[in-house]
Amino acid sequence: MILTRLTDADRYAELSEEIAAAIRFLREHDVTALENGRYPVDGERVYVNVMSYETAPKPVMYEAHQRYIDIQYIAAGEERVWVTPTDRLTVTQSYDADRDCLLGTGDGFDVPLWEGWLLVLYPEDAHAPSCLLDKPSQVKKAVVKVAV
Repeated sequence: MILTRLTDADRYAELSEEIAAAIRFLREHDVTALENGRYPVDGERVYVNVMSYETAPKPVMYEAHQRYIDIQYIAAGEERVWVTPTDRLTVTQSYDADRDCLLGTGDGFDVPLWEGWLLVLYPEDAHAPSCLLDKPSQVKKAVVKVAV
């Protein structure tokens, strides 16, 4: 897991060409002006899902992915993301390869995300995003999917 501001993300671009492409996309596009939906960056290796929603109380379900790293970027608003290692989950839905998703419950820790911040979540980082901090917030978010 990596927590940083987009303005400080250059040091992580050297991790892979795909992560560098993800950071470039976030820097070169005003996510707040993009319509919700999927945007290709590098075929299935890197793509972006843009979404808008209002944060809600802590969910009971964590998700984890095996084929993709998530880079969750808050373009507007704020939210809390709950994180726990996948090996601490009680699996409630086995890994679905078509959806690249495993679901489970468990205890974790919370990570606040404010406008301009991003959270990089690896396959071992189960996460429950979209949770409110102190009060509900309208969020505009980009989730960049980076193939492992």
